[in-house]
Amino acid sequence: MPTPRSLLLASALIAGVAMLPPTARAQDYYAARSGLAAAVGVGASSAGITCSPRCNGDRSTGPTFTLRGVANVTPQLAVVVEANSFYQSVSREEGAGRWQLTWVTLGGMWYPTEEGDAYVRVGFGAAIVHVHATFPTVGALDLNTRDVGLIIGVGRDYRLSDNFGFTVHADYMMTPKSTGYLYAVDSGAKVGADVINLGIAAIVF
Repeated sequence: MPTPRSLLLASALIAGVAMLPPTARAQDYYAARSGLAAAVGVGASSAGITCSPRCNGDRSTGPTFTLRGVANVTPQLAVVVEANSFYQSVSREEGAGRWQLTWVTLGGMWYPTEEGDAYVRVGFGAAIVHVHATFPTVGALDLNTRDVGLIIGVGRDYRLSDNFGFTVHADYMMTPKSTGYLYAVDSGAKVGADVINLGIAAIVF
């Protein structure tokens, strides 16, 4: 499970983005929130792993890449398909490896008002985790897990024209502890992960 510290940090980032000032011309563009849209972006993230039995899993910082497809159902509600991938190479005394954490989710995005440009969102899907973890009794292992994934977040759109803009977003992604596989063999360890992401993405409407 995620640590209280990671939940507190995620909450602070989400609250901070939620309070960002709106665009001066947001009311001029709300009617354009229809049809399809796409976004691609990058973020700065903090990722953590949890293991049973206990492993050396200090949080790691690195980039998260985001690809988002949006189908606007109404000016206030959209269906979102999204892929987020965190990547960081790790090098410690116990050996070198990498963390590669990917969430592919389907969810919803809700704008509280038609005229506003702030939104909240939630998505469910699959999480694929590859981590380099160090266990006290067996040393460093590269483990792979697959399980359900959750993403929650907030954001705010900044429209530069009817067809182009950018969005700033804060997200929290997590997956529960699942069987860690070592070369397709059950390692006996349970591994979970979470990512706190602050990102920016370009949008094409």
